[in-house]
Amino acid sequence: MRQILLSVLLIAIERCYGLLELQDKLFINLTDAAVYNKRTRPSYIIGIPLLVRLNVVIHRMDGIDDVHTEYEADVEFTLRWRDDRLEYDSQLLLNFPIQGDHWHANQIWLPNLHVANDKQYTSIIDLSPGSVHVLIRSNGEVVLSKRAHLKLRCEMELYKYPLDKQTCGMTIESSSLPISHLRMQWSKRPGLLLADPSHARGFTIQNYSTYEAINHRLVGNFSLVTSEFVLSRQFGPFLLDIYIPGVAFVFTSWLSFWMEVTAAPARISLSITTMLTMVTSGKTIREKLPKVPYVHALDIWLLACTAFIFFVLFEYAIVNYIYNRDKRVRQGGLRRVDSCVSLASSVYHNSSENGKPLGEPISKKRAKQMGLEPLNTTQVGGSASSNGALRPPHSPARGASSGSIFQFPPDLDPIQVPPSPSLSVQYSRERVQSIVRMPLTNRDIANCIDRRCRLVFPLGFAIFNAVYWTILCR
Repeated sequence: MRQILLSVLLIAIERCYGLLELQDKLFINLTDAAVYNKRTRPSYIIGIPLLVRLNVVIHRMDGIDDVHTEYEADVEFTLRWRDDRLEYDSQLLLNFPIQGDHWHANQIWLPNLHVANDKQYTSIIDLSPGSVHVLIRSNGEVVLSKRAHLKLRCEMELYKYPLDKQTCGMTIESSSLPISHLRMQWSKRPGLLLADPSHARGFTIQNYSTYEAINHRLVGNFSLVTSEFVLSRQFGPFLLDIYIPGVAFVFTSWLSFWMEVTAAPARISLSITTMLTMVTSGKTIREKLPKVPYVHALDIWLLACTAFIFFVLFEYAIVNYIYNRDKRVRQGGLRRVDSCVSLASSVYHNSSENGKPLGEPISKKRAKQMGLEPLNTTQVGGSASSNGALRPPHSPARGASSGSIFQFPPDLDPIQVPPSPSLSVQYSRERVQSIVRMPLTNRDIANCIDRRCRLVFPLGFAIFNAVYWTILCR
């Protein structure tokens, strides 16, 4: 039994080798230069255009680059056309077609086609060993298959980035023969196939289509076929890397509203740190995008988040100014009083030492310019007259002891001050007013602004998000 099987196997192998030798001899006879000119297209003598049917299989689509507006794909082209010069009797090969590789392809006429939007200008007839398969049927039909790796241009619109949809395509065009000599057509089985119809790295293929067109050049009209893919960008990575951290940074900056106004280092550091983080992340993202002359959706998001954080810092500047306003007023008043008293004392001291009269008394207008406002209560460094006037402190006479009180001369015109009520009456009036209506101090106003901002900022951010996502998702 084994001998019988071995004999059958040897006969089959010998027959296969004989069939291959017969195929080669037949192909050499058909493509002999005496009867076949590979520079002349089929049907040239008849004068009708040659129909080339095309089938494309995309095995892998990845490397979609937003910066360089391109994508990469592994593509297999299958071309079919009829060459009457290659017809033969099917009984010679027992109904088997002639099969070959790049050597067989170099011996016959091939349509000069190229991928128009390929950055490397790939020609389909650029044959390389191991990537070409040729099949010739008995009726003269030639089937050429070639596999290639392409880097294709894809014009992108990034207005809604990263919730955008891109339409990328692949255009195959006749390089040398116009439409009067060669016409291209998508195959009916179908013309375009995707090995993985739903996925391209970073995108989801939602739909694809094919159509035929004519390219009008200066030298003539040329036939072309085009395939287009509708790619939807996957939003998950952007949600985790950009949007959720952005919302977290904005929420973190709002913690400043619950801190005391006096905690300036903590509030300023929190706001500046979150704002710098948003600016840095936005710059990193922009480097991964092409330089476009318009603003896309992600720019608006990053700008809005940065603006909300900046307004938190700006709000604290206003609150801190209001909170410390009374303190600045008190310190400024004390400095003015000290400077005016020192100036008046030095002027009189110099005049008395020179033996000259002091001159005109200090008028009320001049005293107000110097900061000597009339006082309703206890005198400051001087004596009050019986009618409520305030006199500067008197100077001691010449030769007086150094321990005596420094006084101004008595001939100075006193500054009239309206008589103040008694302490008990004034205290009772202030007590009644405080019971009836308590006025807000600057510190109360500052704290009230912080409390209002705890509601205003989240509400504003929620309104912005509602408008942003409504426009972006429609």
